[in-house]
Amino acid sequence: MSGDKSTLASRKMLAILLAWVLTVLDAAVPAYAVGGLGELGDTVGKKTRHATGAIRGR
Repeated sequence: MSGDKSTLASRKMLAILLAWVLTVLDAAVPAYAVGGLGELGDTVGKKTRHATGAIRGR
């Protein structure tokens, strides 16, 4: 009987762990995507400012 209880407990722990991992991934992926777009925007902005500065400097 104790074997059945430990199997049930380990399955419950596995389900909780899986739910936690999915929750973390669900939260991390949009944040990473937004962060990636932010970095891309910074890079484009720096190049644009550099180009406009060179044009104005002439």
